[in-house]
Amino acid sequence: MTADEQLRQNLATRLRSSGVSSLRELAAAITNPSALPCWGGIATAAGRLVASEADRVELTKALLDLGDARCLLLQLAIQRGHESVFRALLDDINRVPSIVQCALATLPEVEPLLTPARVAALHPAARRLREASPAKREVERQFYAGLQQVLLAQIVPVASANNKSPNANANVGVR
Repeated sequence: MTADEQLRQNLATRLRSSGVSSLRELAAAITNPSALPCWGGIATAAGRLVASEADRVELTKALLDLGDARCLLLQLAIQRGHESVFRALLDDINRVPSIVQCALATLPEVEPLLTPARVAALHPAARRLREASPAKREVERQFYAGLQQVLLAQIVPVASANNKSPNANANVGVR
C-alpha cells in the first residue's frame, strides 16, 4: 500500500469513528473502489455530503487529527465561505501545519477573526504574511490557490491488493 493509499484509509477510518453520519457517508464514498481517485473527488464528495456547520467543524477536526497539510489546504479551498472552519483551525492553531497557517493568513475572510492572541500564536511565517502589504498577501493567496488546484488533480488511489496504477506513486505534495 502506498503512502497515499494509507492516508486515504486513515482518513476513512477517522471519519467512520466520528459518530457523524455525513462523515461516515464521506468515508464510504472515498473508499468506494469506483470513487474518483483524486483529491478533487474527495473534495467534491465532502462538499456534497458535509453540509452543516457542525459537520464541517467535525471534518476539520478529523483532518487536524490526520495531520496531512494537503487535506487541510483543500479543506480551506472547499470550505472557504464558512467561518466555522476558520475558527476551528484558529482555535487549534498549534496543530495546523505551517504551510496551512500561511494559506489561512492570506485569506481576507480570516482578517476579522485574527485577534492579537491568535496572531501571536501563528507560525512566524504566517505572522510575517499578516504584516505584509495587502498586495503581497494577495500574491501569496494566489500561490496557495494554485497549490490547491494542483492538489485537487492529484491521484490518491483507493487501496487494493492488485493496484498497479502508473500514478500510484506519482503524487508530489505538501506534507
